[in-house]
This record gives sequence, C-alpha cells and structure tokens, in this order.
Amino acid sequence: MEIELLDHLPVQDRVTRLRRSGIKGADFRSIMVEIGMFMGYEFAKTLKKRQLMLKLHLQ
Repeated sequence: MEIELLDHLPVQDRVTRLRRSGIKGADFRSIMVEIGMFMGYEFAKTLKKRQLMLKLHLQ
C-alpha cells in the first residue's frame, strides 16, 4: 500500500485551523469536508483513464 502525502498549501492551512483551540463543531466538520475534497482530487489523479468516442444524436 502506497501512502500519498498531501503537500498542498491550502490543506496545510486547513489543518492549522483544525489545531486551534476552541474551534466550533460546525467549523471542524466544514474544514474536514474541504480536506476530503482535496483528498478526493488527489485520489482521482491516480485512477486509470481511457478515452471514449461518443456519438450524440441531438435534435
């Protein structure tokens, strides 16, 4: 299993915000969602891709 390091400045900023004392629960969840989106983006870059030719019948 390979471990991927998220070394993005925006992610580092979000983690810094999470570490602050007195963070509200809603803010914590919101920041975790943002970090999850960054993680999803990084994961999507590792997926195998292939090109498809689509024929669309427009009226």
